[in-house]
Amino acid sequence: MENIKRMILVFGLVVILSIVFCGCEEKNITGPGITYADLIFTLIDGGKGYEVKGANEDATHIEIPSTYKGLPVTKIGYEAFYDYRNLSSITIPNSVTTIGGGAFSYCYKLPSITIPNSVTTIGDSAFRNCNKLSSIVIPSSVTAIGRDVFRGCYLDRISVHPDNTTYRSESNCVIEISSNTLIIGTNNSFIPYSVTSIGDYAFAYNHELTYIHIPGSVKTIGEGAFYDCMSLHTMLIPNSVTSIGDYAFEWCRMLSNVSISKSVTVLSRQVFSRCNSLENIIIPKSVTTIESNAFSQSGLISLVIPNSVTSINYGSFSRCENLTSVYIPNSVTTIETYAFAYCRALTIYAEASSRPDGWEPWWAFQVRSVVWGATMPAEN
Repeated sequence: MENIKRMILVFGLVVILSIVFCGCEEKNITGPGITYADLIFTLIDGGKGYEVKGANEDATHIEIPSTYKGLPVTKIGYEAFYDYRNLSSITIPNSVTTIGGGAFSYCYKLPSITIPNSVTTIGDSAFRNCNKLSSIVIPSSVTAIGRDVFRGCYLDRISVHPDNTTYRSESNCVIEISSNTLIIGTNNSFIPYSVTSIGDYAFAYNHELTYIHIPGSVKTIGEGAFYDCMSLHTMLIPNSVTSIGDYAFEWCRMLSNVSISKSVTVLSRQVFSRCNSLENIIIPKSVTTIESNAFSQSGLISLVIPNSVTSINYGSFSRCENLTSVYIPNSVTTIETYAFAYCRALTIYAEASSRPDGWEPWWAFQVRSVVWGATMPAEN
């Protein structure tokens, strides 16, 4: 009988241990260096290392170990700590080489982070909306930085270690060395004269940026470069700029003073869309095409299309509720559907005596009126 009791006791203990350690391949429940959280691990690289996939979402402090089960921890996974709203400190060991996309997005209480000099890749949106972050240092080891990495962080300072051979920092800007492209800007950036391109979404979602000088060295402004810079009020684009990307100034609600480069030939998609304070703009004579929704839902009041323009594309000026007058010269041979749609206060003055074949039937849907055979005002 005593032996039977012992056998039952041993069996019960085995069952309990099996339950406790079930899934231990993914969870380090009591491992060294774990503070206030259970970290979740997954084997990667053919079993040569581990990736951190997450932890207790209520964690306030997390220390990632450099090894787990005798193997190095080399990666913080995609959205590993996404929306960990109580997280106020994180320690990353120098075994980590990759910080995955969105790894720390929406960690609202995270005031600082040290990126170790082992990290080579920082994924897209890695620190998005960590709005307590005020400064960051990119170590010399980093060779790849994704898009929107510090979106919504309101950084005051950003710098790159001087030994980094891929990126450099100057005047609170991160610049890709090989292309002289500014890839990350801050509230306090001054664009150096060595910069030839402002990269995609370089200043996007910076709600504290009110003005920035673009030097004559800049030739291109990338997609969404100043997207949703809601406090930006003035933008003087020098004549050195030949290309402005889609959405470059979309949602810049306070933008009221704009000077467009006389070297630009295309006004890109949604480039000034939803710029509610933009009441007047001079389109330079270099422009031949106004792309889809370029000025849709903007604050424009009146506009003269220069005689260099040949195409006005879909929805270019749609839903501009304050727009009262637009002059369109004979040079415009193509106007796509809804180009001026829902501009209910608008009178269009067309130099053509009747609708040209290239102007689609619904080009001026629900505008107030169209005056044909109008005299064009003298161009500046």
